[in-house]
Amino acid sequence: MEKLDIEETISQLKKIFPNSTPSRKLYPITDEQKVYVRKLNILFCGFHDYLKNEKKLAKTSIKAILEDIETFLQIFHLDYSDKMLSEINAEEISYFLQDFLPRKWLDFSKNDLKSMCKSLKVFIGFLREKLHYYPEVSLFKKMMDKLNPNQLIKAIDWDDDDDDDDDIENAFSDPNRITLKFEDFINDIFTFSIEKGSKKSPNIKKNFLKLMETFRDGQEKEKRSEFEMKKKLLTESINLEIDLHQWYTIDEINVGKVILENVFKNIHNLENLNKKGLLAAIDYALSEIFSKKTTQSQIAKRYNTSPATMIKHRSIIAPCIPLEFFYPLFISEDDLKLEKEKTYIFKINNSYKSQDWSKFELAESNTLEDLHYAIQLFRNREDDEHLYSFFMNGKEWDRSSEYAGPPEYQQESDSKGTNITLKELNLGYKQRFLYLYDYGDCIKYYVTIIGLGIYNDSKTYPHQIK
Repeated sequence: MEKLDIEETISQLKKIFPNSTPSRKLYPITDEQKVYVRKLNILFCGFHDYLKNEKKLAKTSIKAILEDIETFLQIFHLDYSDKMLSEINAEEISYFLQDFLPRKWLDFSKNDLKSMCKSLKVFIGFLREKLHYYPEVSLFKKMMDKLNPNQLIKAIDWDDDDDDDDDIENAFSDPNRITLKFEDFINDIFTFSIEKGSKKSPNIKKNFLKLMETFRDGQEKEKRSEFEMKKKLLTESINLEIDLHQWYTIDEINVGKVILENVFKNIHNLENLNKKGLLAAIDYALSEIFSKKTTQSQIAKRYNTSPATMIKHRSIIAPCIPLEFFYPLFISEDDLKLEKEKTYIFKINNSYKSQDWSKFELAESNTLEDLHYAIQLFRNREDDEHLYSFFMNGKEWDRSSEYAGPPEYQQESDSKGTNITLKELNLGYKQRFLYLYDYGDCIKYYVTIIGLGIYNDSKTYPHQIK
């Protein structure tokens, strides 16, 4: 059988899966995806038949696998990844399991990870067997190696409390965990010792905590040293005049240098950067700024990386790209001369329902608190009884990037407040951050800057576009 790319024809898929009835499990995120999703649904039903008739699996097993693959195809493949199914590689799988799922999936557990690994093994094997995807044995083996849950469990920061033994082990291996929980952990130990009649000196606890404080300081120094080493390696390995000369003029490359310089200035706040992803992200940004007709896939291939990695890096470096570079893309030359207040256009996505979204326009002088009220308007909720936070790096509970509200909460919290204006935040075009409402229910929305504008006296801001 010839290798089939589901971007081609529906008839080919129907010949391969003649007994499958297309479902509507998967839905398009954009209008351009409608035909593609029809093909995916045929494929999805063919996979169901494969599990039932060829693998002879029980109904409960089939249901669990289909739920996992539906999550992979809908939430990751259609809504995030820019690759076709035939282009999936080990790096893409690693990012999906190690970074994407833990952030996207509420209460993501080790059992969920194990289940997803098993399901993806079956699904990828199905694609290879039925469609001849991933024909190279070495590449296919790398993909399967990435589906090792035991290795992934060690790589992911779980921060869970359901296993006391895990807490003790992780407390000594994760400095962040020590910072948050170590004192409670020590208190428990010494309370237990007292209850058991321990005769150890009362100074043990004080001395031990002092020792661990020294240990934490050492960990912080080591972390700073790692960042400095990363900065040094990136600085020495990247030369934009060489790396970009094929596609950009000297003046355009100079804009890239401004971006790169800002990245190096802020590298302590930017995590998981690598040379290929960073170069692709800068190239992607320049392509936007100078309106180059280059696709995301083409840019990613220039640096032998994936579109998913490029997009991830584009989001990370967004605050390092001056918004002024993007003004001409959205604001006319005449309007720019008026020197009016600028506006930001935000797309607000339900974290768990990608088709549930809205757009709002806010002025530079609006605050994060105003954005909070806009999101509540989108949710058709008028109450403001719960606590909420914005995490500007997209990572929930990361205090370093948190702005928390409502304002009265700030009297009891050391986090930054939501009365800060949008202009003060130094936001970047296509920057994506997280809004979390109600710390109990953890209702989450992703907020992305998708456009810029100019203040219009006839509008009331925040202004709902859709």
